[in-house]
Amino acid sequence: MADTQFLRKLQEYPKDTINAETIDLLQPYLSHPLYTYEAAKTACGNVAGLIAWTIAMAAFFDVNREVLPLKVCFTWCPNFKLIYSIL
Repeated sequence: MADTQFLRKLQEYPKDTINAETIDLLQPYLSHPLYTYEAAKTACGNVAGLIAWTIAMAAFFDVNREVLPLKVCFTWCPNFKLIYSIL
């Protein structure tokens, strides 16, 4: 966290590259009862922000699993937009 570009790297992190293995590796931390923004804030505000970011990225992965295939279809299937709008 001493890297002066750390915040920029987090902001520019390629979220679409998060995969199930990464989330599986985070799961022991995410399921721990003290792995919360509030608990970390009492210890260190900087760590609280990082914990909030990791929790948000895990939630983003869950949503992106369903959205990413739609993004691909919108890009590669010109008629998909028309079909999807009818549904």
